[in-house]
Amino acid sequence: MTDITAADGLQQARQLAADGRLADARQLTAALCREHAEHADAWLLLGNLQGHLGDFTQAEQCLRRGLSLQPDNAQGHYQLAAALKAQGRLEEAIRQYQHTLQLQPDLARAHNDLGVACQELGRLDRATDCYREAIRRQPGYAMAHYNLANLQRDRASLEEALSGYRTASRLRPDLEDAIAGEAGILMLQGDTEGALHCIRPLIDRGTGNAFVAAQFAELSRKAGDTDEALRRARDELDQLSAQLNQEIENADPGNRDNQQPTRSRDAPSDDKGQQ
Repeated sequence: MTDITAADGLQQARQLAADGRLADARQLTAALCREHAEHADAWLLLGNLQGHLGDFTQAEQCLRRGLSLQPDNAQGHYQLAAALKAQGRLEEAIRQYQHTLQLQPDLARAHNDLGVACQELGRLDRATDCYREAIRRQPGYAMAHYNLANLQRDRASLEEALSGYRTASRLRPDLEDAIAGEAGILMLQGDTEGALHCIRPLIDRGTGNAFVAAQFAELSRKAGDTDEALRRARDELDQLSAQLNQEIENADPGNRDNQQPTRSRDAPSDDKGQQ
């Protein structure tokens, strides 16, 4: 292959990934890495694909190889941080997020994900600063607002948490956890009717979130509508159980590489870093 062919191959691999064919994209990129062992972009793409497919050890190895060839690649350091975090190596992940931000200070999702790692280590003041910086860099970043609201709830700053949940759900109406978070704050404040009003639309349209269903049941019970609580919660949990059974029945171990990755707390594919 020539360099032009390698570039064409990388473009094809990226298109395969965009189409959801992650295993095919990985296979093509691995072949490019074998034929172009000094091609940094090929190694970085392969590492990214390995991470999306859940092989974080291989992702780390590929990303480190790519970064050895292109050490100032901010996205590579960001992806390496995610691979390390997924392995529970939070201190190493934090260093990579910090390196990312030295190279690209305006990368809001790196600030957000650094906050997540710090929060998991109990460094709550640092996490707060990171979430706020992510929002400053990107005011419409729903997951940063949501993560900050969670932290504020845990620190008993209920009004600030309530405002954060509302901002997150306004920015991303599909973010059910933010709506459930708002309802949870209203419950803590004794506003059962307000919490029910907040969460009922999720039930009416059919949520796939067991926590939301259970929360609705508890709210309905507190409001004195026990029959409604039991019926709606039972319906939701039956639907979730049926979905899970169908997924198990349809699961083909040979095709698992083609499944989309599950988002983490950011999850967001932006999960946590996604909007």
